[in-house]
Amino acid sequence: ILLVDVGGGSTEVVCARGGQILESVSVPIGALKILESLPDDTEDLFGYYTGRGIDYLMNPLSELSLSIDMPIVSTGGTITSAAAIAVGLENYDPARIHGMELSTGQMTEIAYKFESTDSDFRKNLIPFDPERAELILPGLGIYLALMSIIEQKILVVSTGGLRFGAALYPEKIYS
Repeated sequence: ILLVDVGGGSTEVVCARGGQILESVSVPIGALKILESLPDDTEDLFGYYTGRGIDYLMNPLSELSLSIDMPIVSTGGTITSAAAIAVGLENYDPARIHGMELSTGQMTEIAYKFESTDSDFRKNLIPFDPERAELILPGLGIYLALMSIIEQKILVVSTGGLRFGAALYPEKIYS
């Protein structure tokens, strides 16, 4: 299983099998950090964030023993917000999104919604947490960069922490 958390200043990636952590890496790129690095003249925000995500993640991920059949379980504000947006929640309800599969297509669609609107309207796209509106696009860029590198099209959303996320796939972890 691959556990991923994109935070504000870093991205945590943990590989586990049989109840054991095999490898982990903390990559110094997060949604806030990449947002703050945005040049003023950038027109393609989504392309910039995804490209920077690939720049930062490629080498650290290449050092891990990843396999294509490894399910990805993700946690943190970006991915739980994206899942809530995908199902159209007006109020955040963790029970509605915990364990939900989110595809790269769904994440890309949400990212384009955020890119095609101005800063004020972005807050309307995330009514349950408008302060997070500016972090969704860079956070999704990082997730999509990671998924591109490891050639995965779906991840599972966990509303708990990284260790809690492992409970979604006990058969993968403890076999």
